[in-house]
Amino acid sequence: MNINVCLAGATGWAGSALVRGIYSAPDLKLVSAVSRSQAGKSLGSVVDQIENTPLLSATAAEALLACPDVFVEYTKPDVAKTI
Repeated sequence: MNINVCLAGATGWAGSALVRGIYSAPDLKLVSAVSRSQAGKSLGSVVDQIENTPLLSATAAEALLACPDVFVEYTKPDVAKTI
């Protein structure tokens, strides 16, 4: 059984490492991701070596429409308040 994950902050330095970790885990599936600066782009076009990725959402509310099991927020505190 896969755990469906939504990741906020997916295109930052640490967030892109988390993306790679999620993709390499056999029991995790990244179903949505948030990046205000890269919204509308495929996550794979921003994070190298990742294929079959979702489009990046501008807001958490938009990303949560994918119905993830888990929401991981990995942004700066001032950004977290606005997503």
